[in-house]
Amino acid sequence: MSKNIREQLFLTVYEVAEVMNMGKSKCYDYINSPDCPFSVVKVGRLKRIPSNSFFQWYDSLKYLWDFPKVYLVSPGQICRRCPKQRFPTGYWKP
Repeated sequence: MSKNIREQLFLTVYEVAEVMNMGKSKCYDYINSPDCPFSVVKVGRLKRIPSNSFFQWYDSLKYLWDFPKVYLVSPGQICRRCPKQRFPTGYWKP
């Protein structure tokens, strides 16, 4: 990824995939989905992503990652990792 990627007007799908740390085909699937949170410009067969739209969305995600993800589970809820085990009362899972 180039250092001046934020200064570009448009990003390619490869550059967006590199920033999001995913493959190109998965990024195309995400961009083509109707719930894509940033704008996509289609020129012929090419797809370009405006960098200001993408980085505004991306920076909002980074803000959410700063908080610890801790959820209180209800007693008796089934654990996803080991379905036979149930959580005890008041168990905090990370």
